[in-house]
Amino acid sequence: MMKGEGIVKRTILMGVALTLMVIAPVWSQTDPLTPFTKDENTVLLLHFDGDYTNESDSSADPTIHTDDPARMTFVTHGADDLSGFGSYLQLDNSDTAARSYLAIADTAALDLTGAFTIECWAYIEEFGVEGDPYYFPAFVNKPTADNWVTSNYRMAVLSAENSVWGYYSKSGGHVIANTPFIAQEGDWFRYTLIRDTTANKFRYIIHSRDGKVFFYKDVDITPSGE
Repeated sequence: MMKGEGIVKRTILMGVALTLMVIAPVWSQTDPLTPFTKDENTVLLLHFDGDYTNESDSSADPTIHTDDPARMTFVTHGADDLSGFGSYLQLDNSDTAARSYLAIADTAALDLTGAFTIECWAYIEEFGVEGDPYYFPAFVNKPTADNWVTSNYRMAVLSAENSVWGYYSKSGGHVIANTPFIAQEGDWFRYTLIRDTTANKFRYIIHSRDGKVFFYKDVDITPSGE
């Protein structure tokens, strides 16, 4: 099961895409200010345009998990939001007794072992604090049977540092690319996580709402697996 968990206390998601790359990957779309589009390599694509439809045939539509449906709402973009997009999903997890997230049934297509790209637009309304249930939640997480620490991949927020982490694990090891002290409340950012098996790099790229690269980091990985 892959989870898109309740991220921090309050957050907004607009578009989540997982793409298997058969050549050296860059971010999967040249123009970062356009909605994600499906191609033959896309294994998951959620636009949140008023519903939870997964546009990829390689995995199922998500299942809603919430103790209070009113805390998961679709909102149409206003004047202060990004233009060219439809609606977005707003998650309110400020009540620890009413946790909300989406889960997608496990399938082989979601087991990312080669080159891949994971992308999403996210707007963090409020970070959690150390010691509360929002301390290290995820935009996207593919856990193993053991726990999230050995996740196949994870794009997560570390609230104590207001940082966003990319995490990839294969064959018992793991690779982490973190973005220390740059995650911000109150604005849209496009987060892109890339495993490039041609250049043997694990990359993290963040675009700001104007489409400019706000942050870039890459980490060396071994050709044979981590």
